[in-house]
Amino acid sequence: MWSYIFAGIGMIFIGGQFLSFGVKQAAGTRLRAVFTTATKGRWRTVGIGTLAGALLQSTNAVSFMASSLVGAGSLTVQAGSLLVAWCYVGTSVRLVAASVDSHEVSLVGLGLVGLGYFAGWDKDTVRKNWLTALLGVSLLMLGIETMIDGTAPFKSAAWLREVVLGADKLYPIGFIVGAALGILMQGPTMTIVVIGLVRAGLLDMDQAAIFVAGGILATGISAWWKSANLHGAERQLSILQLLLKIFATAVILPLLLVEHFFGIPTLVAASGMISNEASIRLMLLWWLGALLPAIMLVPINDWTVRLLARISPPTERESLVRPQYIFPQAAADPAGALELARLEQNRAFAVLPKMLEPVCEDSPGDVDATSLQSGAATLVAEIDHFLGVTMQSSSGENMTEAIMSAKYLNQVINELIDTASEICSLVLTIRKGAREIDIFSDLIEPLHAMLCEATDRMTAGGPGAAKVMLQLGKPRDDLFTELRTRVLTGSGKYTVQQKETFYKATRLSERMVWLIQRVGTSLAKIQSSSKFA
Repeated sequence: MWSYIFAGIGMIFIGGQFLSFGVKQAAGTRLRAVFTTATKGRWRTVGIGTLAGALLQSTNAVSFMASSLVGAGSLTVQAGSLLVAWCYVGTSVRLVAASVDSHEVSLVGLGLVGLGYFAGWDKDTVRKNWLTALLGVSLLMLGIETMIDGTAPFKSAAWLREVVLGADKLYPIGFIVGAALGILMQGPTMTIVVIGLVRAGLLDMDQAAIFVAGGILATGISAWWKSANLHGAERQLSILQLLLKIFATAVILPLLLVEHFFGIPTLVAASGMISNEASIRLMLLWWLGALLPAIMLVPINDWTVRLLARISPPTERESLVRPQYIFPQAAADPAGALELARLEQNRAFAVLPKMLEPVCEDSPGDVDATSLQSGAATLVAEIDHFLGVTMQSSSGENMTEAIMSAKYLNQVINELIDTASEICSLVLTIRKGAREIDIFSDLIEPLHAMLCEATDRMTAGGPGAAKVMLQLGKPRDDLFTELRTRVLTGSGKYTVQQKETFYKATRLSERMVWLIQRVGTSLAKIQSSSKFA
């Protein structure tokens, strides 16, 4: 009979994975797109989160999609927190199948899967994914029934009665065991196994409830542990899950202990008023552990988001990709929209000196140029889209020309970002060798100083900004020629690869100076056109 139990638990694991994988492949892409609309209303977000959990049957999948969208700036933490909190309510649907006698249903499900493959539905990707999900549900239900069949001979065993009596005396230990098993096999799966043991008569409701309480906490611990490699806003949702499950456990566990040790009716007694079936009552207890913190979060969501931001502050890239000034409604006023777009452009431009910091002499050592480039490029794309929408609302010729100049400035800033990234990459690559080229400092330091001054002028704004940019963008042929000559004629001092790298770096630096001049030209056109608009 041990083989039945072992096989049943195995089918529960496999069924859960197949169910989650099949639905995620069939509907995951559409849900990801739906997630980005979750900011349109609090209760809409609650509904989307619940539906996503019910469909995907995986809090990990929902949390991963929400975290990645938050990190990309496509979803706010406010919306993501509600999505993740309420997806736990939806995933409780899986426990319904575990709570009822479903032997015949599981067999019919397996038969339908077989017929689907016989009919060739597996040739179609979408149908194949739904067949996989149906196979998962069927295996999950069959696994529970198989495990119950395997436990039948143990019901009258004397040793089992002694174990049950011992467990009753060490009641709080059940919470620790439930949490440990929940971390190992995931809280919902552990709860399904416990429900199977209850239906088999090996555990009573009181003993099983403390295991489920441990499993509720385990889901939060698992979410937090799996996000150890994440940082900033992407990790905030995982921390939120831990806090929500701690809250749920802080409410449920004391009530269970009071009822067990003092006989005061609480959760176990209340569930008995709804159903006499222990498996149904356990499902309701698990559902309470999901619903209670989700409801609690709704009115305090904004405060919770501020707390999460203090625990895990957004990374520089995450802060950069989120526009701080532009918003869709502002595009209706072209003059005001242009000013807002310029403020965002200043933010993108300010990244340039930071991108060169890793190759400067006094490098802080914690600057990720690649991440900054990605964030700035995302912000520039948002600005460009905003300016395009604004142009549709523009009626005057001068204002249209000003917006066109701003779009061209956007393009120049993007090229500056790419150029700075290339220079940084070249220098870092050559410095991986055994010997560092001292001459790079003579190239990078003046370039970095120029970008710092240009950033200050861009931020200050005013009519003098364009003039300063044009001055900074004057050709520096003498400097670059002198540096190239020193390296290329030092035949014994530098390798061929170092010479080639330095030559490319100087050419890119010349391009950057020229682009700074283009920034000055664009600023002058924007100011001139705006003045007569």
